[in-house]
Amino acid sequence: MKEDLKSRCQKLGRLMVEKRYTIRQLVEIAGVSRTTIHKDLTMRLPMCNSKLAKEVQVVLDQNKAERASRGGKAVQRKIKAMRQK
Repeated sequence: MKEDLKSRCQKLGRLMVEKRYTIRQLVEIAGVSRTTIHKDLTMRLPMCNSKLAKEVQVVLDQNKAERASRGGKAVQRKIKAMRQK
């Protein structure tokens, strides 16, 4: 694996673990697609840093579990904004 890919994977992994970022937040920081971020964290990171990959997987699982409630809250905000117009 190229060194720049390794460093990007590890940087993204550390950000996700330390700051509890979502994949969409990492997209804004890294400037690459969600697919690339997901592939970096789930496929490439375990090859270069397995300990960090396990920590990232915990955060990914937590984000997935919370996804439905975050989506519901976003819809509620949209409806509230539409009613105020």
